[in-house]
Amino acid sequence: MNYEITRLASIPSTNTYVMEQLRAGALIGAGVVVADRQTAGKGRNNKEWYSDNTLGLWATVYFAGLSGPPFFLVRRVSVAACLALRDLGVDAAIKWPNDVEAKKRKICGVLAETCAQGVAAGFGVNLRHSANDFPADIRERATSAFIETQETVANGRFLELFLDHFSANALPEPLAKLYDGMLSIKGQEMLFEGGRVRVLGVMPDGALAVQDGQGREGLFYSGSLSWPNQ
Repeated sequence: MNYEITRLASIPSTNTYVMEQLRAGALIGAGVVVADRQTAGKGRNNKEWYSDNTLGLWATVYFAGLSGPPFFLVRRVSVAACLALRDLGVDAAIKWPNDVEAKKRKICGVLAETCAQGVAAGFGVNLRHSANDFPADIRERATSAFIETQETVANGRFLELFLDHFSANALPEPLAKLYDGMLSIKGQEMLFEGGRVRVLGVMPDGALAVQDGQGREGLFYSGSLSWPNQ
């Protein structure tokens, strides 16, 4: 599939821009909006996404006129980003629900949104940051392709790799298997909403399957999941 690529210098948020354009009927087909910098980047639960710089790829992929569960698009973007990072030599893995990590540090975040006119998923990938480029409060939990490989990656190169993998992995069942195999958290003891659990996996519909200390199992569609030492 060919994707219409729109490049912008600086906007508050690629997701906000795309959703506004979708609702206005200004977008057709499938495409990607890329910004050199975001002045008001956002993540899940309206958390700030640090992207007011030109050190990463800040983008949103969209499908006008389509609908569907947001997690399918999160899964598809996460797999494509993870594979693209691996192509560049980064030891990348996926952490539910919307992060890609390297050595348990966040390198990419994904945020899906929907409206009556289409679906979209924004993703931010830290590519050229040095450690001191991150704010002090996230420095120990964030990383970049440069930190992991000591190689400088251009946005265009990463986007090319990403779109290749995004196009090649669109069927739900094979995609779910790929995603499951890339999880960093499967079988691991994690903190979920403040309590310790063992992660059993992620279901096809996106639910997190966990087991608590008493052996009770549960499925969750949202929540905060973190490594015990972070």
